[in-house]
Amino acid sequence: MKASHEAENQFHRDAIAGLRREYDQTRDKLAVLLDLRLDKSITQDEYDKKARDLKGRQNEIALRIEQHQEGEGEYRATLESLIYVASRAADIFERSKTEQKRELIAFVISNLRLRGKKREYSLRSPFDLLVNRADHTSWLADMDSN
Repeated sequence: MKASHEAENQFHRDAIAGLRREYDQTRDKLAVLLDLRLDKSITQDEYDKKARDLKGRQNEIALRIEQHQEGEGEYRATLESLIYVASRAADIFERSKTEQKRELIAFVISNLRLRGKKREYSLRSPFDLLVNRADHTSWLADMDSN
């Protein structure tokens, strides 16, 4: 999960860096466009149309930067909620009504079937990662940290 979180953060950082470069390039194009207009190399209509397009693009880029910045926080909040729910799953299940128990099972498990007296199922992502890595030593790396 830590690696996944870091990969998500890196994705957002890279996307933001690329968008900022594009924003700066658009700003530079606007400056060149203004110089062309001041030199009377282009008409006022040409300037207005192109300036409007470039400013619109800048607004789109700024919005996408904002979305990536918000995405970093949303991913962390989702991950924290997932860990909290997973750590309290047994308590939540025991205190739930029958319909809520069914919803919780459906949320965590897929392909549930009974073969004779044996249950067979698949865990949905990311719960499969939690179970499949439970015996992995990376879970124990910071045991003495608290």
